[in-house]
Amino acid sequence: MPARAVMATPSNSAEAIVFSIEASQQPEYITCAMPGTSLRLTPVAGTPQRSMDGPVPPIGTVHQQYVCPPGGTLSPPQLWGTGHSRGCSSPEPPDDAFFRVTKIGVEKVWSRTIDATLPLHVAPDITNYQQLAVVVRGPGQAVVTVHVESAAGAAPATVSVSAGGADSWQVSATTVEAQAAPLLAHLHAMLYGPCPSAGPCEPPANAAAPAIEERP
Repeated sequence: MPARAVMATPSNSAEAIVFSIEASQQPEYITCAMPGTSLRLTPVAGTPQRSMDGPVPPIGTVHQQYVCPPGGTLSPPQLWGTGHSRGCSSPEPPDDAFFRVTKIGVEKVWSRTIDATLPLHVAPDITNYQQLAVVVRGPGQAVVTVHVESAAGAAPATVSVSAGGADSWQVSATTVEAQAAPLLAHLHAMLYGPCPSAGPCEPPANAAAPAIEERP
């Protein structure tokens, strides 16, 4: 990671951390910490041009761009994989393995928000546990937060939200007492993406209307 690289942006900002990488293989995990969750980043659609600085990478090099959204803190990217070891020593990476951040900076991004209220599902064998799988449809990438409405007079539920892929999210709620009726989950999603190189900073004009739907 370049020295003095900005690793976080405020949540009320219209700016995000945008960075490009070159690697000998597809990175498995690049994460961005958001309030209440850890967001697994997916590459921005399209392949950015290679940086003209530094050595020319080998054929087959992975080139990708990522966006850590407003309010996020970027975790230092790393490359994971199997290696070779000698005796009891720790595994060493292959000689041809490499990972470089070729560009990183704070840039303006477009964003839009959508909301939905969906019931959770009571687990058949755990009566104080409910869950819901949702898909966020729309342009760019998404960050999902949720507030679960507890039953009248009941203690607040412990809620967990985790990303299950590029556009899928898993919501779970654990209550102190068993709940016979489904709890309501109020979901809020922020869709975001890099601004186009020319023209206004807006979502793609040909994108479908965004929506939060229950995953079958």
